[in-house]
Amino acid sequence: MKILIAVASRHGSTRQIADSVARELGTAGHTVDVQTVEDSPIVEEYDAAVIGSAVYMGKWLPEAEQFVDRHQAQLAAMPVWLFSSGPLGAVDPQPKGQPAHLEQLIGRIGARGHRIFVGKLDKDDL
Repeated sequence: MKILIAVASRHGSTRQIADSVARELGTAGHTVDVQTVEDSPIVEEYDAAVIGSAVYMGKWLPEAEQFVDRHQAQLAAMPVWLFSSGPLGAVDPQPKGQPAHLEQLIGRIGARGHRIFVGKLDKDDL
């Protein structure tokens, strides 16, 4: 299966998650391409997609939501999974809960699942 992982990342940690997911999918025998949403990947070239975004102020990055909106018809016709990166803290990650508008996003493309990964904050990168 040829899988697209499209990601929106501000400081690189969400991209690192995408790269880890790609390695695991590759180990399982899939062909995987990781691209940023800004790279405008051609969704139609893939059999499935994983879309991830950093979460700021409780929301996906605008460019990630815009990517889903632009490719809604193509994404709705294939298996899609979503992931978010952003809550901080190993013991009690904050903020809690799903990113705003996530249920609507899932509904528009029929995503099969969503996972939240704890983000990281390297103050030297800010």
